[in-house]
Amino acid sequence: MPSLLRKMEQEMGEKPSKIYRKVNETVPCDNAKMQLRKFGFRSNVEVSEYLDDIRQLFSQLDNKKYNDLLLEFCTSWNKEFANYFRKFIHKDVQRIGLWVIKKHGLTSATKNRAESINALLKRFVDWKESPVDTMILALEGISASFYSEILRGRYVRGNYHLHQDFTSLYDLEKDCPFLPEVRHEEEIFKSLKDAVGKATEIVIS
Repeated sequence: MPSLLRKMEQEMGEKPSKIYRKVNETVPCDNAKMQLRKFGFRSNVEVSEYLDDIRQLFSQLDNKKYNDLLLEFCTSWNKEFANYFRKFIHKDVQRIGLWVIKKHGLTSATKNRAESINALLKRFVDWKESPVDTMILALEGISASFYSEILRGRYVRGNYHLHQDFTSLYDLEKDCPFLPEVRHEEEIFKSLKDAVGKATEIVIS
């Protein structure tokens, strides 16, 4: 956001502080590292210590342990940052704390969508370089598989089901939905990799 704002400011002829201040008032930046710099932290070691504290907070096994540890950290944290954390980050803890997301089979959370995709690609693909169209097909396959899981879940099929309060909204016999096959990531990437390999062999031969 900061780099985008600076670009907009140059094009619009505005001073950086004006636009950024207005955007920040409307959508407060929740990037802890940026806020630490804003509060005058210049040492990378100091910044890393704060970020480690935050990771430790979100790794607690229940809400009580989180609150106890937060109270401990806030007594030693910079006052401005402690206030910032309580106002802009603490409110999301019931969505991203380990004790919450582990119920869904997750062990960590990130709001960086690009990094989430990178992690997935690195996990299943060992290509150093990949054609753009191949990556598009891979991501399309993953999206289709996710959609299949959601669709099956509506009709109490597969690994994920709707909450019992909503199951009455869908009727398998009445709706007669087409339930696509769910493909695992390993299968999607392997089939694409094999296809690329065969195509390469044909071109070479």
